[in-house]
Amino acid sequence: MYPQRELLQIITDRGIVVRDTGRFGRILQEIPRPASQFPRVVHFIGKTAKDQALSKLFSSSRFRHNRFRGAVDLHIHSPSCGTETPLILLDSDPFTEPQSRDELRSYREAKQHRVHWSLPPTHTPHTFIDILFARLLFLFTDVVLLFSHDFASLDDVMARLRAWASIGSASTLPLTVRPRVMLIIPEDTPEDLLMLLLEQQNTMKEIFHSIEVFHWDPDGLPMTYNHLKNSILGQADDMLEVRRLNSCLFSATHLESFYHHALHHTTQFVDHPFDFIKATRLGNEVGEDFVDHVSDFLKQGLELKVPYVHLTAFIASCILMDAYPPRMPHFPPHVIFHSIYRSFCLKAIEQSVTSAGSEVLLCTLIERQLVRLFSCLTEYATSGHLHRDNIRKRRCDWSRFQSNKTCLYCLRSSQPRGLLSCGHRVCDTCIRRHGEEAAGMEEKFYIPRCILCQTSGSLTAVLQPTTASISILVIDGGGARGIIPLEFIGLMQEMIDTPVQDLSDMDAGTSSGGITIIGLSILRWPIRRCIRTFTELAARVFTKESQRPQWYDHLRKMAHCALFNSVYSARTIEDALKEAFDDVRVPYHPEGFPQKRVIITATEIGSPLCVAFNNYNESEAVSKCRGECTHRLLKGDEIPLWKIARATSAVPGIFPPVEIGSRKFEDGGMGRHNNPIHLALAEARRILPSGMVPDRVLSLGTGAEEEVEEAESRSRRDVICNFFRNFFAFRFFESMLRSTDGEAPWREVFYRLDTPSKASHMRFNVTVDGPLEITNAKMMTSLQSTIRNQPGVREQALKSVIDGLTARYYFVLDSRPSWSRKDYRCQGTIRCRGDSHTVALDLIRLTSAHMEFVTDNEILGRLTVDGLHEDFCSQCHRYRKRVIFHVPQLSEEVSIYIKSGDIRWKISGFPQSMAWFVARQGFDACFGSPDHGIPGRLGCDGCVSRKSTLQARKRKAATANLSWECKAKRSCLGKRSS
Repeated sequence: MYPQRELLQIITDRGIVVRDTGRFGRILQEIPRPASQFPRVVHFIGKTAKDQALSKLFSSSRFRHNRFRGAVDLHIHSPSCGTETPLILLDSDPFTEPQSRDELRSYREAKQHRVHWSLPPTHTPHTFIDILFARLLFLFTDVVLLFSHDFASLDDVMARLRAWASIGSASTLPLTVRPRVMLIIPEDTPEDLLMLLLEQQNTMKEIFHSIEVFHWDPDGLPMTYNHLKNSILGQADDMLEVRRLNSCLFSATHLESFYHHALHHTTQFVDHPFDFIKATRLGNEVGEDFVDHVSDFLKQGLELKVPYVHLTAFIASCILMDAYPPRMPHFPPHVIFHSIYRSFCLKAIEQSVTSAGSEVLLCTLIERQLVRLFSCLTEYATSGHLHRDNIRKRRCDWSRFQSNKTCLYCLRSSQPRGLLSCGHRVCDTCIRRHGEEAAGMEEKFYIPRCILCQTSGSLTAVLQPTTASISILVIDGGGARGIIPLEFIGLMQEMIDTPVQDLSDMDAGTSSGGITIIGLSILRWPIRRCIRTFTELAARVFTKESQRPQWYDHLRKMAHCALFNSVYSARTIEDALKEAFDDVRVPYHPEGFPQKRVIITATEIGSPLCVAFNNYNESEAVSKCRGECTHRLLKGDEIPLWKIARATSAVPGIFPPVEIGSRKFEDGGMGRHNNPIHLALAEARRILPSGMVPDRVLSLGTGAEEEVEEAESRSRRDVICNFFRNFFAFRFFESMLRSTDGEAPWREVFYRLDTPSKASHMRFNVTVDGPLEITNAKMMTSLQSTIRNQPGVREQALKSVIDGLTARYYFVLDSRPSWSRKDYRCQGTIRCRGDSHTVALDLIRLTSAHMEFVTDNEILGRLTVDGLHEDFCSQCHRYRKRVIFHVPQLSEEVSIYIKSGDIRWKISGFPQSMAWFVARQGFDACFGSPDHGIPGRLGCDGCVSRKSTLQARKRKAATANLSWECKAKRSCLGKRSS
């Protein structure tokens, strides 16, 4: 088997394709500390003489010339692997031309990059490789060795250098870090040619730092090789120092990532420069919303008469925290500011500061503060620590600043949904960045003190795990029939000790469903209290019916509606809602962080869009689904809960509309969202990362009407009532007493699903005798009995519970999957959200004592009562089931299940590929992450020691298997020889 050394292949395939073989990544596996080692890169260009020099100069690098040679090969100088500055050697043939696929070796991890530009009309057979040299490879090269021995003449060498210079460099780094060229020439080269070369090197400053000539004879004495080697290493060391002085010194992991970004860029845009700084921000770009955040902060500062020096220092340290997360190269701060932030700061100052000519002055102050703070960065563990210290040292009362649309900790996020006890809000990223992870529960963070107030303000938050999806609960509207979903949830709670609220991550409700969601999910009442409160509320609002005929009651209600715009008075329902939910309580409350997202629908009068009140402080915006506007998000953080409940249940004709600010709202069912499943799924698509779908969707109805009786039997019931039914007004009013159909939206969603997805979507509803009136409070007791006694209801409740419990489990990779002979070895942990011990006991009790975690091909481990103590860390008390499985390709989708007998349930986040987990967990994020890698992550010694023990056991088992295989092979060979 030939060892791989090819880095790039150039292929002709209806154009030109550049194939990256993945060699750079495998080189990094040979370096022990790639994140803290800073390679020197030397590029050898030539043919025979170049090969001879490589093999003699760096013979310890085990060069093996064979028939598999790419356009560019890559080697690592083995003796330097353990040093701080390992030596990477590029090996190129300048006369390479594109080849057909059949002539080239294929590689398992190769990636294809199709070239999206055309060669110039005057191109030569070697133009493409010249472009790769100038626009790609020279970006990362310290020293270029050009062997003139392999060219027809020195004029050809000069022509090649001029061609590279005319193509130009794509680098945005300083000219001083351009590569140095060592032109290797024969001993007998005429002096006049050398003088001509040296005279022309000034025209090549844009692509080369310098060009030096070195006399060398391939057949010369060994000392000439030593002299050449020392010159190469000396030049490479000098360039390393130049890079360090210019803040352009890159680690091995940085270099690999830059190389992949630059390769993609070069094949897409040959004439555009490659911006190193912006390449580090891919996926974390600064957008126009930064202007609004800085402007909002400046406006408050000017109103509070805070000196400019404090305001600019605050903005500068926010920028520093954003620009320099751990692992980010330390580019010069003034370059970072001008490249990314300056234009946004100018716009923000123009919007907030009225004095003419102040934009440039304040921008300059921010830049100076940024440079000053950067000089102190090495004194702190992270830039976040420096930011906190900078705020503390400023003699300014930052506690006076308040915003519900800007995270004042970072000035980057528009979703500050965490409410500290002091009243300040903080985004999820800053909770991870400044919080301390707590023991006992996954993704639970604690901020002991507000960095703005300094002396007060704390927050305990439970965040969504990075690799887990969400389960959704959706409840229809239905007036008094809202007791139906409540009773079903009550059945679910009777089966488990886990709070039923913990089985979903996003809840959506309309009308009575919205009221249920408020009590169950925002206030986290026990289900029995929810049922009791709802029953009392309905009985109080829907006053006792008279003993007169039905037609008389309908006429009376119609008359009241005509006079007062509603059947029931606003005061009755508002007093009842205030008493139930407190007249000042809002969705956000210092007593607790919202552990789930909640959506409650309403309809704004005069608008065609449904309004979605939410508790996750989403900015007011129009959400789109399949290109069509579906709903308008509305922050519910400052609106009392009773008013939100009033808005979602304001059925036209039954209750008058409610005014919130200058806007009027009525029942959410009027906006075609009596069953808000479309809205909930649209929000899930917007919130979830790309490639992820909800784990479970449970939709609860409020009753379906039985088939309509025959007309002749219906006509015999009430002659007078039937007489009035012929009138439009009577029929219209009667229709308002019935719910908008919740089954139709469910069918629209369900019938569009593929077969596997249908298993994760469930709808519960029951048939109801008689008309589906929403104001008949007397029927609630009979409806509760119907739920308890109708066949199949308990089975549906049990299925919903098990689905919810299994979706609490999710998977996290411990490290990047490694290739082992024929597949990738994936090692990680299965974790559990919420009270994981109670979840596990509930699940085992409801299913069987013998449960297993499995993939489609492997058994990963057991889930049993006896084995639980082994899966829980004795120190942090979190569930950590360590598993190992194998996949043939990182891009192939796999699933992890919980299996009991012949039944399997997917855990959260699956199906998914391991490549998705690698990207989602940031294993390739060599430039850092916005949350700074979670500085407050709980470093549990117990989890680390258990991981080390498991790895030791696996290594011991692997060694034993290998030893057995070797003995078997020796035995087999012995038998053959005998």
